[in-house]
Amino acid sequence: MARQKPVRSYNTLHNKKQTSQSVLSSRIVLIAALALAGGVVFFSGRFYLAEKNASVYWGTNNTSGSTAIVDSSPVSNPGGETPANICTGPLIPVAACTSLRSIESKGLIGNPLVATSFPNIPDTAALIVDDVSWGQSSDSSATVKMAAFYNGIVDRVLLQLNLQGSNWVVTSFTQL
Repeated sequence: MARQKPVRSYNTLHNKKQTSQSVLSSRIVLIAALALAGGVVFFSGRFYLAEKNASVYWGTNNTSGSTAIVDSSPVSNPGGETPANICTGPLIPVAACTSLRSIESKGLIGNPLVATSFPNIPDTAALIVDDVSWGQSSDSSATVKMAAFYNGIVDRVLLQLNLQGSNWVVTSFTQL
């Protein structure tokens, strides 16, 4: 007697196909969720470091043991605002600190505290001034490092600031 092939029903084949599709789709969803979570963690960490610890990008450490200079008194500035004057550099004058925070928050373009143009840095760049790099060569002249973050690029510059009236103004820069 000849051996007969077992007859497979439509339901059996259909159920196997559905099971393999659901396993595949659940794996795809799992991989996508892990990739999304990893991306969020990665970029959150980068932005946190960029915002909170600019010295990571400069390769410097503030080992001087200095504390932040905090002055809550109103300070006059061209924008008419009174920002909190918080700088981590040990010897930054209050007026200079106000100028540096204004440059970080308002940007370079159209800022009355910036008297030079930065052709390579777009207005949308996130700016971080490295307070620890503050170097004052006279009562009215100083330099400080700044990093500009845009389009996956980190542009590092050395700002030259000069005291003009009661404001510290960026008068030139050097690409680092």
